[in-house]
Amino acid sequence: MGRFPQQGSGKRYVHGGFSLQEVVLPVVRIHKARVDDTGRVEVEILHPPAKITTGQFSLIVFQVQPAAGKMLPRTLRIALYAKGGTLLSEVKSFTFDSKEPEPRKRETRIQLTLSHAADSHNNQEVEIRLEETVPGTQQSVIYKSESLKLQKPFTLDFDD
Repeated sequence: MGRFPQQGSGKRYVHGGFSLQEVVLPVVRIHKARVDDTGRVEVEILHPPAKITTGQFSLIVFQVQPAAGKMLPRTLRIALYAKGGTLLSEVKSFTFDSKEPEPRKRETRIQLTLSHAADSHNNQEVEIRLEETVPGTQQSVIYKSESLKLQKPFTLDFDD
């Protein structure tokens, strides 16, 4: 304990020493982690078909939130693939950027046409893939997929 002899009446007067406020320097740290609350809109396939029986099929894709404020649009490529990764239909690209507050107006009907490669995968499990391109690259990642059965009653016997 530090005591300071002081001048004054008598040599016996001493200061009481350091108080807590004189010794301790409070350090306050504020760490505000930035929460990135922006994101891309969610997209879902509404009522995916259980099986495909024709050369063309349609599906309804639903944008869950409006693309407004901090919700950014999402661009997806939609196609039908075999389980091994073989492309079985045309690839369609859609940007889901609807700002409509009404959910019914954020539904998109997509029609896909099967290719000749689909004939060799008849009566097999296939999947509808929604793929998204990784920003800054040419690579695609699977955003969502739905499995279904390809069950065409007739296949082409001759090439076009």
